[in-house]
Amino acid sequence: MSDMQIGGHAFIGVEIPRNTAMALDGLQQAIGKAARAAGGDCRAIPRRILTLPLDDLGVIDPPAIEAAELAMTRVARRHPPFSVPLRGITAAPEDNPRVVRIDARDEGDRLLALRDALHTALERYGFPVPAGRWSPHVPLCRVDGLERLPVIDDRGGPGVVRIRRLVLYARTPGAARTRFRSAAIVPLVPAHAADVHPVDDGAARVEIEAELDARLDRRLKQLKTTRARRKRRRAG
Repeated sequence: MSDMQIGGHAFIGVEIPRNTAMALDGLQQAIGKAARAAGGDCRAIPRRILTLPLDDLGVIDPPAIEAAELAMTRVARRHPPFSVPLRGITAAPEDNPRVVRIDARDEGDRLLALRDALHTALERYGFPVPAGRWSPHVPLCRVDGLERLPVIDDRGGPGVVRIRRLVLYARTPGAARTRFRSAAIVPLVPAHAADVHPVDDGAARVEIEAELDARLDRRLKQLKTTRARRKRRRAG
């Protein structure tokens, strides 16, 4: 599944499609120009890892990466693709900002529902999940040397982003800060698509869902057993 060294940092996010990333490039250039004019420094996040983060998994080992992919698969089967507007350039924190981002306007709370479902699945697979308020956004740049973010017009941005695929990004120990790679990609299932087989009968569909969940749970138990054995070997 994964050839990562043990101890890689990983997080789950929504993939930013190529056309949206290209449109965000213009905003990144505008942010860089404004930051440098204000005496600061700006480093744009590479297009290949632009994402809308959903959950930071911290430092995990390869079996946990596969468990996270199984949790993503469970969630993706129940959420069709959708779109959300991207509006408003903000900074975190507001004073002496470190990250500049564009906010996602979660109209209808569909992103929140997707994230909540992911958290439920991750908890079932043994992952800790964060509590508290969540503000969906796409990080665009890292900045230094600014007391406050200059006003930046976002009208040149993409307007919306299509939420189509969940991506598990991972970084090996010792890699550069932005050298994340995609360790797993799971597409959301369109509402009109069959789950596994073309089934019209509601009871049969429920039966298929139950069987798929059972397969995921069996695989999870195998992963936990493998993980425990590896820990015992390292301890010995």
